Amino acid sequence: MLCEMCGQEVRSTKKIDIEGSLLSVCQNCARFGKEPEPPKTPVQSSPREPGGRSPPRTPMRTQDSSVSVEDRLAQRQRRMQSKNIFEGGSSQELIDDYHKEIQRARMQLGMNQEELARKLNERKSIIAKLETRSIRPDNKLIRKLEKTLKISLMENVE
Repeated sequence: MLCEMCGQEVRSTKKIDIEGSLLSVCQNCARFGKEPEPPKTPVQSSPREPGGRSPPRTPMRTQDSSVSVEDRLAQRQRRMQSKNIFEGGSSQELIDDYHKEIQRARMQLGMNQEELARKLNERKSIIAKLETRSIRPDNKLIRKLEKTLKISLMENVE
């Protein structure tokens, strides 16, 4: 049997209440909790539907129902492993000469900065700053520029 707290293989486990959860633990881990209190069964009359029928009961899921201790320990182990955020391929980055590409595409479409700004619902100063590389566009502005100018400002980087 496995202790649900430390994961050790033991001969026998004991049901212990640890901070409100009922766990099967080894003798060493039993000191962290207390013996569970017997459940109190209050006497209640069950509510009845019209016609004298009782409402349907919904099944309650118990702690031991579907996931075994081994599965939970394996899930915990996977969660605790560190992840390499750089692993797994390429990502999208803004191209280095975005300012030149924006200006070239705008001129090719025969627009001035003010017309482009109006189409993008931005200020003319934003377009001027983009073309002089004074500011770096955010993702929302990049998408608007790409759609309006029919260009690609993002590239795959590994």
